[in-house]
Amino acid sequence: MVLLFLGSWRSTVIIAISIPLSILASIICLSALGETINIMTLGGLALAVGILVDDATVTIENLNSHLERGEDVENAILNGAREIALPALVSTLAICIVFVPMFMLAGIARFLFVPLAEAVVFAMLASYLLSRTLVPTLAKYWLQRHDPDAPHRARGFLGRLQARFEYGFSALARQLSCAARAGAFERHALRRAVLARHGGDGDPGVSHGPLSPGPGTGLLSERGRRADPAAPAGAHGGCASTRRRPCAIGSRRLSAASSRPRNWTPSSTTSACLTAASI
Repeated sequence: MVLLFLGSWRSTVIIAISIPLSILASIICLSALGETINIMTLGGLALAVGILVDDATVTIENLNSHLERGEDVENAILNGAREIALPALVSTLAICIVFVPMFMLAGIARFLFVPLAEAVVFAMLASYLLSRTLVPTLAKYWLQRHDPDAPHRARGFLGRLQARFEYGFSALARQLSCAARAGAFERHALRRAVLARHGGDGDPGVSHGPLSPGPGTGLLSERGRRADPAAPAGAHGGCASTRRRPCAIGSRRLSAASSRPRNWTPSSTTSACLTAASI
């Protein structure tokens, strides 16, 4: 995943080196306490493999984010390591605290589960220490400063792959944002059409329906006055103009909803939705 999303094989190698070293440090601590390699200790080490990679991954990702801003390698390492020092420590201790109750067991359960807890705790602590010492040291010698103005073709195949992924993700984010804005303007246009259908046109002689607040009252008019106090009251329930500028999709839907005939009657589902929105 680091190779795919960061596009750096050096960062991947740094993380791959930290994993077996953390396991080796845990084995050394278990040997010092008189534990042996058995099913429970191996189970604890296997459980720790999927967790101890987090510290090195977070450190490498933060270092790469500083390098992409154009910082020098040494400044990026110092700033990036300083930012995640306390959060990484808290997350590591939170994982270790989970296994503390196993040390309070007695009998056969203590004999079985304490080696597993020790293996996980020692591996997690070793992973944090390596992420504060070995990972920044290897990053100092292996990572390079990123040039934001350099073309992606100069970064190799991984750089081009990462650039395509980022471009596609940004395009998807823009489409989702435009669709959300278009949906909001469509709901606003539908509400204006319903208010106009039920007599919310600001005429004192016209009775207002259940979905239409009176002139100068109601949720829409209050929001309109708060949005633009100096704007005159509109033609639909005294609602002031919000003066928003929708995107291209939202403008077409807004014009289509505003041009509905006066005898247009909303369905029961539309009325229920508008009532819930007004509440």
